Amino acid sequence: MQAAEYEVKGDVLIVHLKTDLDHHTALAVRESADTLLARSRAKHILFDFTGVEFMDSSGIGVIMGRYRQVIFQGGRVGVMGVGTN
Repeated sequence: MQAAEYEVKGDVLIVHLKTDLDHHTALAVRESADTLLARSRAKHILFDFTGVEFMDSSGIGVIMGRYRQVIFQGGRVGVMGVGTN
């Protein structure tokens, strides 16, 4: 199972997370997101947490690292589908 599916809509990269964002999946998500940010016209990134039940510090590192990337281009980072648990 892939950790995430990726979609570029206009200038937004949407990362649909399919499983927990932890030390097992963080590297793959980071590398894929970085590649798509570099190859597309995406300026912003949106993380969809609908499929996530758990995130550890590696996951926070993924989000903060992408934030540092897009902020220098005038971009923003957003999240959606965050659970209440």
